[in-house]
Amino acid sequence: MTPILRFLALAVCVVVPSLGVAHGSAQVATPVGSPVAAENRLFDLAAMALDSTDIPPEMTLYYETYFSVDSLANLLFSGNVSKEEILATGLLQYYDSSYSTPGGSTRIRSYLQQYRDEESAFRGFDLFEDEKRLVPDADFTDLPGPSIGEEPSEITVGSYASLEDGAEPTTMDLTFRRGSILAGVTMEVGLDAALDEELVLVLAEALLARIDSVIAGVPLPLIDMSLGAATIEFGTSWNRTNEGYWSATEVFGPEIDPAITSGFASGYFRGGAYDPQTEGAYSLPRAAVMIARFVDESSALLVLNDLEAAQPVFASMVADPDLPVIPGTSVSLGFAFPNMFSGGSSVDSYRIVALRGTDLIFVDMQGNASLESARAAALEMATAQVTCLLTNEPCEFGGIPAELITPSDLSEQSAPVG
Repeated sequence: MTPILRFLALAVCVVVPSLGVAHGSAQVATPVGSPVAAENRLFDLAAMALDSTDIPPEMTLYYETYFSVDSLANLLFSGNVSKEEILATGLLQYYDSSYSTPGGSTRIRSYLQQYRDEESAFRGFDLFEDEKRLVPDADFTDLPGPSIGEEPSEITVGSYASLEDGAEPTTMDLTFRRGSILAGVTMEVGLDAALDEELVLVLAEALLARIDSVIAGVPLPLIDMSLGAATIEFGTSWNRTNEGYWSATEVFGPEIDPAITSGFASGYFRGGAYDPQTEGAYSLPRAAVMIARFVDESSALLVLNDLEAAQPVFASMVADPDLPVIPGTSVSLGFAFPNMFSGGSSVDSYRIVALRGTDLIFVDMQGNASLESARAAALEMATAQVTCLLTNEPCEFGGIPAELITPSDLSEQSAPVG
């Protein structure tokens, strides 16, 4: 998908990731001084994940998100593992990020799981890394993990299909622990590509360094860790489809003016699908919010001066001259457009672009059954987002009011495809 922010296009095309393959482990002693032992706070796993500064430049972001326990049980494990069994491990949060070459021949993903304590992390390893149970038809071999992080650690190589004699493996996964966090890097290639084992090791080292930096509070490039807490949530009736920190090219596309890139400080994206039954569904309507933070207001204004090129383009996007100015902003722009599921036949989606100081805010509500309901919901979201940024406190928006949501007849209840 290029560029990756065809805004809700990414929220549409989330793929269920392949399992981080590795397998049952023996309990081993925890190293003294493990940096995240007995931690009670939730870590910013999105900041820990590999990003465009780590991944080879020919690869672009495919998806990244936090998975709820419902989504893990229903999508990742296809119902083979129950929600109760996942919760019993002590899992607190699960994050997954994937980059792909343009043709999809190679994908690299990094994943992070935070547990209640180190003992819980061992239980999680036994569950999440047991491919004999989770992917019984696959053909994988386990190898001892390298000296990256802490035990349990292992490398798994093979294929999700049986390998014929002499065939090269198409998947390599390296899993390790850092205190109460399990993390890993997976490379998957097509039959016409080869695994780069050295690159997987290098990326695992980079992932460990990012984990340690976040734990220690050391700044990372393009990461403003205040943005996640300042970004509105959509509410309990929504399934997260994408979430994480994005670079300028991931927000605006690779053709963006270098002057905009140089003034870009950090970006945070959150996308969701309406899922009132908490099934992990990727249905309609879809909502998304992006905060692009710049080093100064003039850099943000450069985007507004070339908005047609800089913002994701949907067919027949029409400016709304009657959108009221959102309190706290210097610029508030509205656009109506058809959702991408109906072949352009239904104008039921709305985007707001607003400028607050050095923050440029994009809000989308797509497929909300009517343009009026989409506009009302987008305005509510944008107003709440600006309010959260003005307070400089963790966002307390309780979610999009249910009366503003009109489920569409085009809702998709099946697992997404990519």
